[in-house]
Amino acid sequence: MKKYLMRGGISPLESMRISEIVVDNKIGDNSGNLVYLYSVMRSLMTEDTQIDMDQYDIEMGRYDSKKIDRINSEYAAYILPLADAFRGDYVNKLNNLTRFINGVKIPVYLIGVGLRASLDEDPANKHPYDDAVKAFLSAVLKKSAIAGLRGERTGAYLKGLGFVPEKDFTVIGCPSLYGFGRELGQRELHLSPESRISINYGYSFSPEIRKWLNEQIMNYEHSQFVGQQVKDLWLLYYGFPYHYRDRPQDYKIDWKAVEADTDSYPLGLKHPFMQTDRVRFFVDPRTWIRDMNTVDLSIGGRFHGSVAAILGGAPAYVICTDSRMKELAEYHGIPHTTVKEMKLTGSLEEYMEGIDPRIPQSRQDACFGHFLDFLRKNEIPSIYDEDPERKDAPLDQATDVSFEFEEVTNVLRCTPDEITNRVNEHNLLYVEWYRNLNERRMAKKDKELDELKKKLKAAESRYDRLAGEGDAARSEELEQKLKKLTEEYEATKQREEAAKKREEECREELKKAKLQLSRTTVKKAISAADLGRKVLGKKPIE
Repeated sequence: MKKYLMRGGISPLESMRISEIVVDNKIGDNSGNLVYLYSVMRSLMTEDTQIDMDQYDIEMGRYDSKKIDRINSEYAAYILPLADAFRGDYVNKLNNLTRFINGVKIPVYLIGVGLRASLDEDPANKHPYDDAVKAFLSAVLKKSAIAGLRGERTGAYLKGLGFVPEKDFTVIGCPSLYGFGRELGQRELHLSPESRISINYGYSFSPEIRKWLNEQIMNYEHSQFVGQQVKDLWLLYYGFPYHYRDRPQDYKIDWKAVEADTDSYPLGLKHPFMQTDRVRFFVDPRTWIRDMNTVDLSIGGRFHGSVAAILGGAPAYVICTDSRMKELAEYHGIPHTTVKEMKLTGSLEEYMEGIDPRIPQSRQDACFGHFLDFLRKNEIPSIYDEDPERKDAPLDQATDVSFEFEEVTNVLRCTPDEITNRVNEHNLLYVEWYRNLNERRMAKKDKELDELKKKLKAAESRYDRLAGEGDAARSEELEQKLKKLTEEYEATKQREEAAKKREEECREELKKAKLQLSRTTVKKAISAADLGRKVLGKKPIE
């Protein structure tokens, strides 16, 4: 059986508790990654293929020569589904990927990557990360036949860097839309007061757009807001705002500011979406897609939220905030507008009048066929090799057994004991995560000291040899270098000892901060839950 390693956090074959997902950030900050990885894995996991996730270790630089050797011997290829990785704040991770790709001997398949740019930006513009992108793509092309891009704007950008279209790269759109093959099965759009509307958006939306969408969702009794960022999951599951840093001061939350936010993005428990139990979060792509099968319209600024809707047969409308979303919507024919073009007047029914959400289906045949061509050029096996019309998949059979994820129930629907148990479980897992983080930090410092010890020992041996040979001039020069190296070693050693002491102090401060946060959170959550039950017509918590 062939084994592939793939960039990703949660495998569809893993079942995890919510707290595990949150503490380790298994969704890679955004649950849209789950839909992406699920679709890719469903397409590529044949009967004789095993696909493992790298837990984002590669891009985080958590590898060495021993790990690279193990990967070379254990895996047949590295599968790399990326989103908008060509951007400034991803450069370090991109460099880590480049070093890894240059270090392995196995094929590396880039089956999706895009440029992050504003709606009006010229793709030919120069960027500080251009050299990093060139080095990355050059490394990929040494390990595969051709790279797959998300859209035409990314293609224009790479062409400006000297890469050749249809030789070095080809536009394949987003593989997340190919997880179920050629058919999408989207329904027609029919809205009425009884319709179930699903909205999604992020902080990049202006307050005016958020306000308009919020008003629309409250007009439909069965509507919902689907959060995708890890901070949405924190609020829904624990009842307190998102924080994950390892510094005690990061646990000082401005509760008044959070509770005052009731008319924009749902950041606090008193937001109308939380109070009326309209917030949803999915940690399992299958559950997400099934839920979308009951939705009459999905609208918002999350591309993979729209993909989940399309795969579930629901009409979808995308509000593009930048070029990365627009190039994908254009390629797949998904009805869309931009934040600059959006008109915030009238009702949602009036806004959607005349829009045909079934255009993606008319484009799917050509897009899917080109994706299969891309796989064949790279000699990547897929479940569609023998039958492009295939409906079943080995992944379906594997996940039909018992892989059910815990439902993300609104914390306001929980009893005080349930809320306390959630927070306590989070704290126990976080202490373990923090201990592992400290161990990695100390291991890195120990490695630095070991390297300095080797240099110091080598310098001492060289000094002794030269002194014995009577080479006074070179001996004196080396003595100065030896002195400097000794001072560097002692300074590093002192810094490590101070760091270890500070780590212990920080750990104790962290425990106190989290204990205080736990007490405050439970108190706040129970208070908000009582208010929520009144809104929902339920009895307060006893």
